[in-house]
Amino acid sequence: MKLEFAAFALIPGKKGDILWKLRRDLDLWDLPGGCCEESDFLAGRSYDRSCLFREVAEETGLTIQVLGLVGIYFTEAVKNHIPSISATYWCEVVSGELRENDEAAKFGWFGPDDLPDNAFRLHREMVNDLPLWSAVLSKQGKLIGGDLRGLVDIHRRALL
Repeated sequence: MKLEFAAFALIPGKKGDILWKLRRDLDLWDLPGGCCEESDFLAGRSYDRSCLFREVAEETGLTIQVLGLVGIYFTEAVKNHIPSISATYWCEVVSGELRENDEAAKFGWFGPDDLPDNAFRLHREMVNDLPLWSAVLSKQGKLIGGDLRGLVDIHRRALL
């Protein structure tokens, strides 16, 4: 069975909203990021982060820094319906400026309660999961993340 890997960035704005992009190929808002390519597996660091840095730079013009892992999601890829594992990271902008391109028609900053109707369902779930993780993390007093072990540890502690 073929399986795709993807990585997406939750990039907060100054008002507590999240950066979204309107895709040119579909009338759909989604988070910056996308599917991993073969070169991401050869980049010398974790493939999901290599994929994340490359995709965010291509789609937005931004260079980001990962602050922590938000979640791992299992779904189908938007275009080809191949099963997909998506890693979602909480990120901050290090440099760059937003720029429209052949993948992104425009950008918007939306909070969980004001997402466009045509926001990608899985990415809507990722944003809606933020309060859960914020509660768990603030209860622990620190941000745990950066890899799958951190996520498993968060799940384990949340169930206690």
